[in-house]
Amino acid sequence: MRRMNRREAREKCIKVLYQIDLSANSIEESIASVLECDGDTDEPDVDTQFLRELVDGVLENLEAIDTEIRDATLRWSPDRLGKVELAILRLGVYEILHRPDIPEAVTVNEAVELAKEYGSEESARFVNGVLAGVIKRNRESGR
Repeated sequence: MRRMNRREAREKCIKVLYQIDLSANSIEESIASVLECDGDTDEPDVDTQFLRELVDGVLENLEAIDTEIRDATLRWSPDRLGKVELAILRLGVYEILHRPDIPEAVTVNEAVELAKEYGSEESARFVNGVLAGVIKRNRESGR
């Protein structure tokens, strides 16, 4: 069984989150759609466990994640953000708050690279700044 690497899983996760945000598709439909669009259905033995952990984790903690984003963006409502940037930030904040097994520096670096690839250079700086703010606030609060 080919194991999807974490970078691939993160990329697919933001695509799934983006799709869920724009459509009424279920999680399963969105994951299947992303895997199909990315050509992964040709390999039925692709391990999607990490992808599912990320998607489920973000969606289960969405309210708290959006509150963190709102606080870090000077009270901007998440719906004022671009959908791509929002998906990347939601994933990054989830990893920072709920995945102590993933170093914060790795989370920020991956998010910035995804923002460069799917957004703009400004998106990358914005994502970096927001995630740095989330990390700082959580350290200060002792979380």
